[in-house]
Amino acid sequence: MSIRIGILGYGNLGRGVECAIKHNPDMELVAVFTRRDPASVKILTDSAAVYHVDEAEKMKDKIDVMILCGGSATDLPVQTPKYAQWFNVVDSFDTHARVPEHFANVEALVKKFALKFLDDPSFGQLKTALADKDAETAFRAAHTLKGICINLGFSDLYRTSYDITEIFRGGTMDGAEELMDAMEAQYQMIVEAVTQVREEESV
Repeated sequence: MSIRIGILGYGNLGRGVECAIKHNPDMELVAVFTRRDPASVKILTDSAAVYHVDEAEKMKDKIDVMILCGGSATDLPVQTPKYAQWFNVVDSFDTHARVPEHFANVEALVKKFALKFLDDPSFGQLKTALADKDAETAFRAAHTLKGICINLGFSDLYRTSYDITEIFRGGTMDGAEELMDAMEAQYQMIVEAVTQVREEESV
C-alpha cells in the first residue's frame, strides 16, 4: 500500500517535493493544492490532479500525508495548525527562533482533537455491527474510524481500520473478526494514553 501524498503550494519547493516523490516507489502523489487557478498549474505527475486549496479538506480520506510547501514567515504559522486538523502534515518551517512556538501551536491543536477521540462512538458501533453481522453499518463505522485515525496520526489503528474497511467495502465480513482482535488492542492503548493526557490536563 503506497503512502498517498498531497502537496500544498507549488513553487520551487513544491516542484522539488514532487520530483522526490517520483524517486520513492512507496509513495504516490495524489494531489497538488494551490491558491492560483488550478487550470494554470502544470505538474509533472500525470496520475495526480491539481485543486484549489479550498478543496483540501474534502480530500482528507484520500491523502495520508500533506506536505506543506509555503513560506515560514507568513504561510506555515497559519497553514500547519490548520491542516493538522485533517492530515498528517510535514512542513519546512525554518524560522529557527520561532520553532518552539510553531511546534507548541500545532501540538495544542492536535491535543484538542485527540481528547475528543474518547467521545467518538465509531469503534463501539463497529463492534456492535460486527456482532450483528451488519456489514453496511460496520463499513460506515470503520470508514469513520479510519478517517479519525489518519487525522490524529494513530498509524497502527489507521492501518487495521483501513484493512477492515476494505473487507466491508466488498460486502463481506470474511476475516474481519481476526482483524478486530488487533484493533481492540490498538484502540485500548490509545484510549489509555489519551485518558492519561486528559487527567494530566485536569490537574
